[in-house]
Amino acid sequence: MITEFLEGPLPGGGEVAVENWSWDNVSGERNANGHIWGGPWHIIGIWDGTQLTVTRIPLPVPEIEFNPATAATPGCNSDGFTETRSRISELDFRSIGLLSDNVLASDGACGLVISAIVDSAELREQLAPFADDIEQYQFLLKPVSGA
Repeated sequence: MITEFLEGPLPGGGEVAVENWSWDNVSGERNANGHIWGGPWHIIGIWDGTQLTVTRIPLPVPEIEFNPATAATPGCNSDGFTETRSRISELDFRSIGLLSDNVLASDGACGLVISAIVDSAELREQLAPFADDIEQYQFLLKPVSGA
């Protein structure tokens, strides 16, 4: 899993319980307004559906950036996604693990990026009406085989 880790509430009010985490095992953390965060780090652990138990020391990874070459909407701006984002904001973020929806732009192209805790059938079903506008999904927790 590649993620930025935040000690405190997640954007959109979601929560992921993390056990066996130690800030002493990572570098690059930042502090502000009573919150500690940092990353991204490659974190390996066991997800039981409600809690992540870290099983290995997290490793730093390079930042993941929006790739404008894959954006299907050249010459757009964030205003073009206002209606879609308004409708997405009406969804129950907590029940489907949705963290945020953002418009990222680079080199004259842009796209809607969905961030969620984990990929699920419920999430994809709720977002299906907006599929044509979504360019990229980012998941906080990703399944790993053989780890």
